[in-house]
Amino acid sequence: MATGDRLRLTRNDSEEREPAFSPDGNRIAYRSEQEGGGIFVVSALGGEPRRIVRGGRTPRFSPNGEMIAYWAGGIAQAARVEGSLFVIPSGGGEPRQVRAEFKRAAYPEWLPDGQHILFYADSGRETTPDPDIWVTSLLEDGTPAVRTGLTKLLTKQKLTGWSYPRWVTNGSGAAYLLGASGSGDTANIWRVPISPRTFQVSGSAEQLTFGTSNAISFGATAIPGGGVRVVFASLKGNWDIWSLPLDANRALVKGPLQRITDEETMETVPAISEDGRKLMYTSNRGGSSNVWARDLASGKEARVNTTPGASFSCISRDGRRVIYTQAPAGPQGLRQVYMVAEGDPVLVCNDCFVPTSMTRDGEMLIDENHPPSLRVVMTARKEGVTILKGAYAGRLSPDERWIAFHTIPRIDARQVYVAPFRGPVPIEQKEWIPVTDGRGMERYAAWSPDGNTLYFLSERDGFRCIRAQRLDPVSKHPVGPPLDIYHFHQARRSLASGDPVNIGFQVAVDKAVFALLETTGSIWLTDLSAEFR
Repeated sequence: MATGDRLRLTRNDSEEREPAFSPDGNRIAYRSEQEGGGIFVVSALGGEPRRIVRGGRTPRFSPNGEMIAYWAGGIAQAARVEGSLFVIPSGGGEPRQVRAEFKRAAYPEWLPDGQHILFYADSGRETTPDPDIWVTSLLEDGTPAVRTGLTKLLTKQKLTGWSYPRWVTNGSGAAYLLGASGSGDTANIWRVPISPRTFQVSGSAEQLTFGTSNAISFGATAIPGGGVRVVFASLKGNWDIWSLPLDANRALVKGPLQRITDEETMETVPAISEDGRKLMYTSNRGGSSNVWARDLASGKEARVNTTPGASFSCISRDGRRVIYTQAPAGPQGLRQVYMVAEGDPVLVCNDCFVPTSMTRDGEMLIDENHPPSLRVVMTARKEGVTILKGAYAGRLSPDERWIAFHTIPRIDARQVYVAPFRGPVPIEQKEWIPVTDGRGMERYAAWSPDGNTLYFLSERDGFRCIRAQRLDPVSKHPVGPPLDIYHFHQARRSLASGDPVNIGFQVAVDKAVFALLETTGSIWLTDLSAEFR
């Protein structure tokens, strides 16, 4: 702060994030993906980092610097947290679980007394999740955790965000929750008064910053005189559709990334015909979600759906048929699916969740349903048969004799499989052919046009990148080691941000297409002394 000089503290090739200073400023704890992922501590002056626990996330030093609170787990489908809270001595040792009854808990923050932590937790109910911010004592005296009521307040004020707020106090002992929250198209820092005695929010949220960014990442600390110093990244993130030139059958990259859309709105979930000429994607331009078709040769576009509120499109390999889901979603997120071939859209499914693939003739579509399963839906009769349980993102091979999909063997791993496809006939697990080993995050598989190479998103090296696996043309068993196709080892243009379902990774004969989040921003510093006196 005094000189503005920067000092690089980590130098390995893995992604590292979520840094936190110790109270004396001498150490930094952070999450690293190296060595399988975990929490590391490094001197603020540089030196050799040391891992203190495997698998932890979002470390936070206690006020006296002796303990670190963190959570372990990951992000499941639909961006839902699945995790548990722990504390561990900051020098390393045995971790102790906190509030084991919460199966979806994350983002712990210490209160100034060092005896309580603030944390995010979901109720755990599948159909009606009920997330909130809670406070718990670290003393094992049977005292229950306390719900702050923050989520109900924010919902009433039509604010979003606040998954991990900070607790700050002023000189007279009044306490506040400080958080980044969205209102409309912008995000800013807000505060909410909270009782330090009952841990209940006690007033409305007040806006403290007035920027125009759509995301905020911030840190805050109390300063003498009762004020609060806040440093924050004012970020702008924009989703667009990109392509990677590719000889897909030979697994060869043919050139640099190419931007397809260049809008200020959110363009996601692309789908592409096998010849690489016709592209579908979802956009929120105009204030509602709609599916657009683009001819990549001419650049001409047209909206596919006739009623606003469509998303999750698929396209047949020959580009003649398109299917999409129509909002609003019904019970448990189920949606209607329409098909467009010639003329107006035709209803083909009343109770689908996310359509992921379709046959060339349009008579069958693959639907990723809930609870996790893949169904074959006969579009003429609007009836479905479950063929795979515990499977996600089913994609039919070009000859429609095989289906690729992924499973979730544990919260921090995904595994890609191939299985024979026989239409609306259940597939036994003994027929599944593992394409990846299940030790990393590998998912959303896409076939090469000849059906002999399977591409997928992989986080094996700590970043979300594109890899491929060659398959035997007859048996579809893996042949040789996995292939590194393209790395995304930077923060500005990344596949790692947000729900991976938005990426919509697909492969045509001459390109791969995907939604890519491009993030830009600046660091700001402000003292909020007057606001906290």
